[in-house]
Amino acid sequence: MSDVDAYARLMAAFDELERASPQDRASRLEVLRAREPSLAHSLVELLAASAGGRPLEAMVDLSGVLASGLGAVERPLPLALGTTLGLYRLDDVLGQGGMGCVYRATHVELGRRAAIKVLEPRLTEDARYASRFLHEAKTVSALRHPNVVEVYDFVETTTPRRVAIVMELLEGLTLSALLTERPLGLKEALSAVLQLCSALEAVHAQGVVHRDLKPDNVMVVGPLTDATRPSVKLLDFGIAKVPDPRAMHQTATGVMMGTPAYMAPEQFAAEPPTPATDVYALGELLYEMLARRPAFTERGLRLMRRKTSGPAPELVLPEGLPTQVLGPLLEACLETAAADRPSVAELRDALEGLRDREPAPRPARTAAARGAGAWRAKAGIAALVA
Repeated sequence: MSDVDAYARLMAAFDELERASPQDRASRLEVLRAREPSLAHSLVELLAASAGGRPLEAMVDLSGVLASGLGAVERPLPLALGTTLGLYRLDDVLGQGGMGCVYRATHVELGRRAAIKVLEPRLTEDARYASRFLHEAKTVSALRHPNVVEVYDFVETTTPRRVAIVMELLEGLTLSALLTERPLGLKEALSAVLQLCSALEAVHAQGVVHRDLKPDNVMVVGPLTDATRPSVKLLDFGIAKVPDPRAMHQTATGVMMGTPAYMAPEQFAAEPPTPATDVYALGELLYEMLARRPAFTERGLRLMRRKTSGPAPELVLPEGLPTQVLGPLLEACLETAAADRPSVAELRDALEGLRDREPAPRPARTAAARGAGAWRAKAGIAALVA
């Protein structure tokens, strides 16, 4: 069974269980635990995420190790608080997900504060995940961009075996947390996306595709209207595509990876990611910041079908926004075909033109006015900001 088929089967089973009565659901899960424990475990985590109101962030990997809802079920910490890893004391937990745990830490000799991402213990013995972790550290360390989290070091111990990435400690909120607190104004949203465009241009120039761009992987570290210093940082390159054919963690053909809510159609088809894959997610982020709701409300198999087969999402923007520019631009970013999306540079140019020109607002556009390739058919980006 291909990875795409496995995902479709998982989501179909989830949809059925979510609609079932509690008694029927428990009975079905009991049967699955006996026959297919891995599938049953994944379904329990997805149901827990759904019941808790959390997004269903399933990452399906060919090995079957990570077919789970990230953060849906509490796991024991890889290392107890107060433990010293390398030269860093683990002081507090900043976050925990499917692949590991991030701690607030202190260098025991220098006193420098840092964030340490420790790989989940069950994955440390798998050479592919250790390799992916190491290449995440190398990839981010080589970027050195003001809008990308800085990596200081890579730590590996043998007793017990642990691997960890030491990063700069960021003070602020994830974009996800910020959006739950308050809506963003147009200038704030443009500032955030333009900074992410700058980060992605640097990332793509190195042959890297992030492929997991989402609000949880964007940290807001300062006022978004302050143009004098970076206020947005791009995080978590754990499943990034890196241009190193020697790396043993290279994703095999037919492997689907990402967070479904922000995945591009080609990711559901397990096709090789390209910079256009990140543009799709960036378009979703921009719409969510402006509209105060996600572009897609479906979940599971319904989400996969909507993104790959349509219809296109109905993009309704609040009154008062310059929708004559934003409408076609967002539609272009969310085109099903990767080749029909703007490049990061084109997106940046359009948004900079919008920021600098501040065109008069127009009535809200919706997907009903959308046409195939409308963005390029209307003379492209230059016409939108002229």
